[in-house]
Amino acid sequence: MKKFYTPVVAVALIAGSASAQQLPNADFEGAWPDCVPWNTANTTTKQGTTPESWCVSNVVTPGMSLGNQTVGEKATGNGSNSAVRVFNKSTAGQVIPGYLTLGTTWSTAKIKGSTPSDEDGGTWGGLKNFTYRPDAVSLDFKHSNGSGSTQPATAVVYLWKGKTEQQDVPGANTYSLLFNPSNPATCTMENRDRNILGLETIKGGAVTKSADFEKIAATTYSITETTAEWKSLTFPIEYFSNATPENINVIFSACDYFADRKNHKGNDELTVDNVRLIYYSRLASLKINGTDVDGFSSDKFDYAIDEEMPSAEAIEALCLGNSGSASAAVSVNTTDNTITITVTNSNQGGLDIDGEASHVYTLTFKEAETPTPPEPQGLTYRRKYTDSSSRYYTEISYTVNDNN
Repeated sequence: MKKFYTPVVAVALIAGSASAQQLPNADFEGAWPDCVPWNTANTTTKQGTTPESWCVSNVVTPGMSLGNQTVGEKATGNGSNSAVRVFNKSTAGQVIPGYLTLGTTWSTAKIKGSTPSDEDGGTWGGLKNFTYRPDAVSLDFKHSNGSGSTQPATAVVYLWKGKTEQQDVPGANTYSLLFNPSNPATCTMENRDRNILGLETIKGGAVTKSADFEKIAATTYSITETTAEWKSLTFPIEYFSNATPENINVIFSACDYFADRKNHKGNDELTVDNVRLIYYSRLASLKINGTDVDGFSSDKFDYAIDEEMPSAEAIEALCLGNSGSASAAVSVNTTDNTITITVTNSNQGGLDIDGEASHVYTLTFKEAETPTPPEPQGLTYRRKYTDSSSRYYTEISYTVNDNN
């Protein structure tokens, strides 16, 4: 039987949001309700917990209690009570990938005895009514690989407008001890991750997109560093369009999220805390008459320039970030020989990594030198008088002033 699904989880997402420009419950300090994994079998089995507004990829397999597995849990945060730990888990001949998303997780497989086949899964949906254009994502993390694994953990973020639909997507696990298991019930899945990102799908039928659909931004970032201590990370978001988004989804995976599930290893782990969207209001580069300002850094805001002050047109200021949301205004002050560049971001209320909404760069130039007057030049006029006994001269000198 076919069913049609839309991301009902989006209703809960709004309640946990601290500010519209940020993700809800991004420090995971909110409630941790029971997790009821979604599937097309319409099971209501509780499996583990999940942070409010997010969805952990815990799995329920109808008729097979061994197939009910928890792959995410609450952990101690970075100086706080809560973080989320996701981990791969080996069970019944397969590795269940642990990941966390703002959308809805799903998985499917046909399990005969302990042997799975036709595995697939991922995320559909996300956070609706998100109309901002962040430049980057920052987070605190821990990461470890299980025995024999070198896979990176993965952070995925994408923004889009409109919607996609894919027909005939199997959305549950089925199980049989001896005989071939039945085919899982299918659905028409809305806003599946691979459909939005333009990636190939393993299972499912035709994909259609609304007339206004547009993939506006997307980044898949590999976390290769393994660390038992908290580390901070910031990675950029790549934009493909100047359009205003309508939706955002973020995924954190303990393994290579888009890799073939057969390549996953058990016991890979990723712990995440303090997720923030960054809206840059700083410069990426600064030039005067095409030449880089010596010693320029995005985090350095005052510069002494050993040359006379140019016109505003000589300043080339490139804003940091790929979203195009930041702009730089140049102001010239001839009284104190300074040029200021003020950078602001059009995402109202969006903050940079340092928590500031705007930044000002000041260039101080040396005073213009006073022109040296030309050396005085004497012009001599002589008038000659003569008589029978001697000669007389009268000399008149003219001196050239500063105005020639």
